Amino acid sequence: MKRLLLLTVLFSISATALASQSTEEGIKDDPSISPFEKLDKPFKEKLAKPIRSAKADYDRAMNLLLKNRDIEASATALEQHVKSYPNSVYLSDAYYWLGMIYSQQDEKQVAIYSLEKMLTFDNRNRKKAKAAIKLLKKLKAQD
Repeated sequence: MKRLLLLTVLFSISATALASQSTEEGIKDDPSISPFEKLDKPFKEKLAKPIRSAKADYDRAMNLLLKNRDIEASATALEQHVKSYPNSVYLSDAYYWLGMIYSQQDEKQVAIYSLEKMLTFDNRNRKKAKAAIKLLKKLKAQD
């Protein structure tokens, strides 16, 4: 019996403390809403938003390029990936593919920028780095 009473007291104290914490984070203190409903609101709002990951975003862009052969949509998706995930592990690959796409579209300056940006990252893929350097030399020689 004492355990049950102690658990009930602890639970109500922690629920009240969490509810007041969520009130400080922007949920208005409405007496008609119980502390438990106040706790649920931030979680429901987070669940309502679609969850995107850097990998899923990059994979979508690459599927547009390699499977669908939609170069324009892939370039847009890769540019969006670069903006949305500036610390992504796929960033150097995204810049590599942007460089390849723009070089094929005769947008030399953007291709050079993308490939140079790609080379600033820690690249463990030496073949891509060599291909990027070779293409950079070719593009700069054409200017």
